[in-house]
Amino acid sequence: MPYPESARGDKLFSFKQYVCVVTGGGTGIGLMAAQALIANGARVYIVSSDREALIQTAECLRASQGGSIIPIVCDVTKKEDLVHLVGQIEKRERYGINLVVAAAGSEGVRGTAPNLDAKELQQMLFAEDQMNWI
Repeated sequence: MPYPESARGDKLFSFKQYVCVVTGGGTGIGLMAAQALIANGARVYIVSSDREALIQTAECLRASQGGSIIPIVCDVTKKEDLVHLVGQIEKRERYGINLVVAAAGSEGVRGTAPNLDAKELQQMLFAEDQMNWI
């Protein structure tokens, strides 16, 4: 019995017409995710605060067959950079984003978690529809 057309490998893992954003896309796990998405036909925005790594990665990945790559410099720990990133993508993408891979790493600010039970934590996290986390 022949397999249905939709079960072929090139169709099964297809990301054609997907718009994806990969933070930390210039190196490491983010780079690997971007490579896989591009190889399967996605339009990928790679985001990194490291301009040099971003440019080098974009040049290498442009040679890949499949999807396309758009590098955007952004420090995901800075709210103003994130606002700029969203604005850049909104200008280019009529229907928005299909997938976000959050692979950016940062030492960041360290702190301690509040000493709350599960119900108190749930109330704190979901008390408002939108919070200023950054």
